[in-house]
Amino acid sequence: MLARPSLDDIRLRIKELVADLKGDGLRPEDIGDHEPLFDADWQACEGVAIDSLEALELMLALANEYDFEPLGDEGNYSQLATVDEAARRIMAVLEQREPDVKQREPDVK
Repeated sequence: MLARPSLDDIRLRIKELVADLKGDGLRPEDIGDHEPLFDADWQACEGVAIDSLEALELMLALANEYDFEPLGDEGNYSQLATVDEAARRIMAVLEQREPDVKQREPDVK
């Protein structure tokens, strides 16, 4: 049985996807865990500032990779406004689905 990814693994994967979507030389390490990914009204914001199409692409990629409903019951992106919020939402879904699966230990360098 495969171990569930750690919260750090999920955060890194989200950052990789965002960097790929944005391009412009943006690297995963340039994206902060609590930095806004977008503004609630899709206006310019400090942070990564993905647009609505990029947000949809991100949510579809995450839904495919982690097999979950990205918009949840509310049908909006608000709970996925930062890398940390998105990672915690995904982790909660994974824990609910498989509560007895051990989380993968972070790699020690």
